[in-house]
Amino acid sequence: MKKDPLFLPDLNLLNHVFMIEPNSPSGLAWRNPTGKKIKPGDKAGGFNGRYWNVCLNGKYYSCARIIFFMETGRSEEH
Repeated sequence: MKKDPLFLPDLNLLNHVFMIEPNSPSGLAWRNPTGKKIKPGDKAGGFNGRYWNVCLNGKYYSCARIIFFMETGRSEEH
């Protein structure tokens, strides 16, 4: 059974927390980190062996979905 994808957080929140960074393996970097050990500009996300994901507010999201949403303002939920 396929798991339903999580709805993405608000675009304003994503733009506040992340920035698109082509030199980062995930394509994202932290603008305003949510963790104590993370600094602004650090790469965001981790590789699970197949996809790059990032944790925000205790939930994991696909970096590709976040980047698409940040670049276009559209998500597949809309």
